[in-house]
Amino acid sequence: MNSLSVINAYKHGPMWVFDEPNYNLVKEPFVAGADTFLDYLAKGDEKISLVFSNRSFPTSDYTLHLQHEESGGGVYDEYTTTSTMWLCAATKHYFGGKMPKEIHVQYILERRKNDN
Repeated sequence: MNSLSVINAYKHGPMWVFDEPNYNLVKEPFVAGADTFLDYLAKGDEKISLVFSNRSFPTSDYTLHLQHEESGGGVYDEYTTTSTMWLCAATKHYFGGKMPKEIHVQYILERRKNDN
């Protein structure tokens, strides 16, 4: 069974951040490569929705692969874009308290919605 989660990331000044009221996260930043990956996906937009799961799903665009855990979070590689990023411990909230070996991601931009 797949379990999909969604984060709505947005630019706050120069940084990508997200809010997650269920975990009391407000303007939680994406840093250490995750911000660069979002810049790549957003292509100039300032908002992006990320649908993600630790299991593959038909509309996923990218797969992040855990290389090692570090500083409470995990360092992930995405092979097709050659991106490396660190995801913070907040990631564990979505995966039963653990950093998953893989994270499958679909991104949604307003312009992508309008293309369909």
